[in-house]
Amino acid sequence: MFGNHFYHAAIRRTVAVFGTLFNDINVMRKGSDGSAKNIIKVPLAYGPKQKFLARLDQQTDFDDPKIALKLPRMSFEITSLAYNTNTKLQKGLKQTIPDPLDSNKKKTILGPVAYTLGLQLSIMAKNQDDALQILEQILPFFQPEYTVSVKEVNNSFVSDQPFILGSVGISDDYEGDFTTRRVIIYTLDFETRVNFYGGIGSQGIIKSVNIDYNNNVSVSDKPMQRQAAVVSPFSAKETDYYTVVESLFQPDTPDQIIITVSNITAPQDGDTFTIGETISGNSSGATGVVISVADNKVTARGVSGIFTKDDVISGATSTITANIESLVESWDGWIS
Repeated sequence: MFGNHFYHAAIRRTVAVFGTLFNDINVMRKGSDGSAKNIIKVPLAYGPKQKFLARLDQQTDFDDPKIALKLPRMSFEITSLAYNTNTKLQKGLKQTIPDPLDSNKKKTILGPVAYTLGLQLSIMAKNQDDALQILEQILPFFQPEYTVSVKEVNNSFVSDQPFILGSVGISDDYEGDFTTRRVIIYTLDFETRVNFYGGIGSQGIIKSVNIDYNNNVSVSDKPMQRQAAVVSPFSAKETDYYTVVESLFQPDTPDQIIITVSNITAPQDGDTFTIGETISGNSSGATGVVISVADNKVTARGVSGIFTKDDVISGATSTITANIESLVESWDGWIS
């Protein structure tokens, strides 16, 4: 049903940003005189704390620096993912961003759809002073949230992402003999909002709008008045200087015509008018651009002038000629 592949790495980016918040925390060891003896940078890794605790239990040589798992250290992991009903938006909502390859188009992105992501940070230390040093370097920044500006959807735009500290827990279950390593664990539970977006599409930029005023329901009736708004110059990009020219007038020519043709003369049997070519009336001089051809009916837009039933129309590129058997004019106030 959905089909097209896309991946904006929303959760991956969120986890990376969350880890970056805590990747530069240090613990200071002091000497007997109170001076700084050494400073230890606290390691941080993604993974459940049980993984690191299991490694501690398996170690037999606590003094070998090559194999010992050092404390203090921190780990973090994803704990939950749930739909956020508090930020529900209209279905089918799309974001638009500039298209770097075509100034007359914009890229469209379905979304955002917000989910709440649960994250857990674990502080592991062998003594309370180390654990409290780490904890005190974190808590002052969360009241209870800390907001980070992140780039979303291939760095297309920036949004604010709050990380909310929900609770702090402590575990100090030291049991065993003197050879058993003690581990004090502080557990910090966070929540954040993750925006999920759909695939990237493309759409044209509206540069002209026509609005018809008419008492009749039928689009084939000529409107009493038309209001037009057109970007000037029409080739202007979004970042260029431009003005919007408005005008109010009664249109002289229809927006669209459907011509029923007969007595078709073509270079080869079976040839027909081609979509995109300009047709013109030999007698009236009126012109239009073909947008569809079905059987003996030719539909044209961009009409200039008035075609008549006595006209013989000819194609600019196909060199086909045909008589007009009947025609229907349409005044629909279309938007381009």
